[in-house]
Amino acid sequence: MNTQTLTRSASTKTVSPPSITLIVAPRERFSYVQPSLDSIYRHTRLPFELIYIDVDSPRYLRHYLAQSAAERNFTLLRTQRFLSPNQVRNLGLRHATTDYVLFIDNDMHVSPGWLEQLWQCAQENDATVVSPLVCVGKPLHERILMAGGEIKLFLETALVPPGGSA
Repeated sequence: MNTQTLTRSASTKTVSPPSITLIVAPRERFSYVQPSLDSIYRHTRLPFELIYIDVDSPRYLRHYLAQSAAERNFTLLRTQRFLSPNQVRNLGLRHATTDYVLFIDNDMHVSPGWLEQLWQCAQENDATVVSPLVCVGKPLHERILMAGGEIKLFLETALVPPGGSA
């Protein structure tokens, strides 16, 4: 896979460094990229690092994302071909350096306090994974698409007899 790093976050000394990385993965449309990115910066108060993956977007969006990355100091990765959302998440995950990672799609509009509420939920419940309430359509935040859910993790190990091979 040919990936190009366009902008890397500069490391600066702060009293308490961000412990959360937001990884923005594209979906099937580019039309909401700017409003989505603007909502993240407008409604997020907790410190965070951002990794934005641009998968062969139109020229005007490539320019917007490059300019935004320079102004807002986030990491922008670009691929020359479209990748599935999970491929993009895995690509972003390789660049994350914080204790916590949050995956967000490039067409999401977040509400004030959204990250703080997710963080609080994870801390109160000692949760490994949390998910927000997800709405769809306009007007914003009125029609629920996803609420709650269940994640089951299975760890499978092969039993190897003493002195044997698997």
